[in-house]
Amino acid sequence: MMDQQGHLARRVRMPSIPWAGPEQKVNAEKQVLKGHQESMAEMLHLALVDHQDHLINRNTF
Repeated sequence: MMDQQGHLARRVRMPSIPWAGPEQKVNAEKQVLKGHQESMAEMLHLALVDHQDHLINRNTF
């Protein structure tokens, strides 16, 4: 499935709240997406720190 920008859209499982109104569902979706965004940022940070350590160790004699 493609999004509006033409990127491959990932399916994110959104919480199912049958009793919730549209606004509550949107807020729940925002919380889920925020959690995904934070975990992706953390993984990127850890990868960059690991790569930086690798470069420092490689250039240390």
